[in-house]
Amino acid sequence: MDKGIDDVVSPLIEAMNKIPYIETFSCCEGHPEESAVKKYGYAVANVIFEIKDEPQNLISWLSFAQEILRQRKKITVEREFAFIIEKKYSLNENNNLGWDWEIKIQATGETAHDCRKGLDDGIAFLTGMFIKESEKCE
Repeated sequence: MDKGIDDVVSPLIEAMNKIPYIETFSCCEGHPEESAVKKYGYAVANVIFEIKDEPQNLISWLSFAQEILRQRKKITVEREFAFIIEKKYSLNENNNLGWDWEIKIQATGETAHDCRKGLDDGIAFLTGMFIKESEKCE
């Protein structure tokens, strides 16, 4: 795994990059000890990625994103976590409109430890989903 990728999130990054139309380029496992846990009661981890050849692969990605959210809705977890999936627009290096995708894992808790557990559970859940999806692409 690339140096600088947090150990907790590296299995997720590996699984995501096995899907032919996904390329990750930024991630953070979340750092509840440094976050807004004390003030707001939550912490956030994230992965930023690109959907390659988006017009052709957008339906596949959106169908899979919907399945991620459906499966998460079905389960009860010990420590709460939620997923936020967003398309983010910005200007690229040529000053033209560009975009990336982001999955945020948000965990709630009264302590940094509680939030770390929620982030870890959310990352593990996503890793499992991406592993299953990547197996369909083999």
